[in-house]
Amino acid sequence: MTGVGTYASLLAEALAATPGLDLRTYSPDPAHAQLGPLGRARLAPGRASPSRLLWLHGVLPWRLATEGVDLLHATNFIAPLLAPCPTVLTIHDLGIFRHPEFFDRAKRLYTRAMLPLAARQAAVILTVSEASRADAIDLLHIPPEKVGAVPEAASPLFKPASTEAMQRVRDRYSLRGPFIMAVGSLQPRKNLYRLLEAHQRLRERGLTVDLILVGPDQAASPALRDRIRARGSRVRWLGYVPAGDLPALYTAASVSAYVSLFEGFGLPALEALACGCPLVCAAGGALDEVVGQAALQVDPTDTEAIARTLERILVEPGLSSALRTRGVRQAAHFSWEQAARQTSRAYRKALKLDREAATLPDRPARCSSLGWAILRTLAYADVFDSPLRSQEVWRALQGVSATLGEVEHALAGDELAGRVEKQGDVHFLAGRAAVVATRAQREAAAERYFAWQGPAMELMARIPFVRMLALSGGAAHRTSLHRDDLDLFVVAKRGRAYTALVAAIVVTKLRGMRQDVCSNYVVDEDHLSIDVQHDVYTAHQLIHLWPALGEVTYRRFWQANSWVHEYFPNAAPRSLAPEGASLRSGRRQRVAERALGLAGLALELTSRAALTAYLHGRHGRAKAANLWLGPGTIKLHVRDHRGTTLQRFAERLEKLAQAFAPAAAASADDRRT
Repeated sequence: MTGVGTYASLLAEALAATPGLDLRTYSPDPAHAQLGPLGRARLAPGRASPSRLLWLHGVLPWRLATEGVDLLHATNFIAPLLAPCPTVLTIHDLGIFRHPEFFDRAKRLYTRAMLPLAARQAAVILTVSEASRADAIDLLHIPPEKVGAVPEAASPLFKPASTEAMQRVRDRYSLRGPFIMAVGSLQPRKNLYRLLEAHQRLRERGLTVDLILVGPDQAASPALRDRIRARGSRVRWLGYVPAGDLPALYTAASVSAYVSLFEGFGLPALEALACGCPLVCAAGGALDEVVGQAALQVDPTDTEAIARTLERILVEPGLSSALRTRGVRQAAHFSWEQAARQTSRAYRKALKLDREAATLPDRPARCSSLGWAILRTLAYADVFDSPLRSQEVWRALQGVSATLGEVEHALAGDELAGRVEKQGDVHFLAGRAAVVATRAQREAAAERYFAWQGPAMELMARIPFVRMLALSGGAAHRTSLHRDDLDLFVVAKRGRAYTALVAAIVVTKLRGMRQDVCSNYVVDEDHLSIDVQHDVYTAHQLIHLWPALGEVTYRRFWQANSWVHEYFPNAAPRSLAPEGASLRSGRRQRVAERALGLAGLALELTSRAALTAYLHGRHGRAKAANLWLGPGTIKLHVRDHRGTTLQRFAERLEKLAQAFAPAAAASADDRRT
């Protein structure tokens, strides 16, 4: 298996243990469809042949779209140009830019054209070393915050072998005396000409040591093959050997040589260290990170330095023994479990699941669970200058399950006296009476606005493929501040989210209503579960959605998002909004759907590509934007208020928590006395 194939297989095996991650693998080569018990496969375009290009840029995007994949990790430099989901891209090295002389013309032309495009489109880029990360930033002009280094590791198979295992491989491969082992392909960059010459010099100095080459020879030049053959039985090329034999071969070797002219990581070097094999490797680049102080490093262009360093290990038993010990210790610093954790964090970053948010203070010891839940609920509403009625406090009660009677009793009790006030039928934090008038003004304005927005709602209900409309944000709370503040949550027919949104944009534009409607969330029937940003902010938005069309779909949506009960245990589905009484889909909608349905998946992919290009071009670079364009899920919060809202919420809770501190309580007791 190639180095990239090993990376993909071992990383997939480690990722399979990550909770909540549904791992699927894709490959253009049926021979690589099953690389292990979990079906781990490398995602690699391989050589730039038409069939592989068709698979990468045509077949793969189609499969990702139809199978509802949320994220693609392209593990071999290149990703599909029209990937229907965010992409994490692994770039192993930039050798094709640093050393183009080592690659054939077709490979140079293809990779040098495609890699920059893939890097620009990727949501997150991973490299396997800090050296490759620096190259990616420098040569591809990628923002540093977009690139992360996730080191590889040796397979758990690689560890010092027993005496019996070493004897078995010696017998199997007819290895009779001491030998130098070199693992890797016979590519020019592996610097085997100089290694062969260094070995010859050792022989001339009277050292009877063989050179054993392990790895594929596809890239070997005829001249190199002839050179190997000319050395006779003292230089042997074994080709591929079973993975189970490599640890014993490494352990049995007197020294391992890895004098490559450049590497993105250098996995064979780490494998040698893990098996306790003394190592001579090239100095500089990624290999410095891999070997630390556990190997002897040389200038790979200095043949005599290579020979002298190999000789030192062969003739100094103490040095050899020390390097064996250091190697095992150094290799233990790398693990695939650690790589999986770092890669999983990259996935969450690409999916925008871990955007920064404020840390909320814990419940004070002197406050009851119900009392603190009520204060949290009122504090969150206060961020929006909104007092709440008892029923509203109960429904949006944070983190505690209670009856309406228990909430009303607590609101009137001594614990919240001086902290919560009431005016008319609404409750609010002490000192915030002004919010009562604010709510009344907003509700009066909202009623007028909704009367004007009726035609826009009726138009949206007739958009092709729309299956559910729900009022969201200020529209759902009846606190809209502007006539054009009609926020809608839309559910589209299965596989038609982007088609429905583009149709809505076009139709409302033609009817002069584009500014009246904001479809800030669009999902299709296969993506009803909202998996982005599970927090109090998102949960609060979802429980307050007010359905206006598609009650059956709304009930399914509610069931798919039961996670909101972690934040709001009392929340329950809402009944149909008054605006929904007259909304109906009609014959024209069905006719339009049949006509557009002929284009099928092609129309959905085209709509997605056009919308993605437009939105990223217009809003994607704005820090305030919170755009999420995944398969079957579209989040269009051009201004992301989440961070600001949670920060203000945290500030209010901090003040409330401080009021329960012992010093504050003692001061209050003194005043009462």
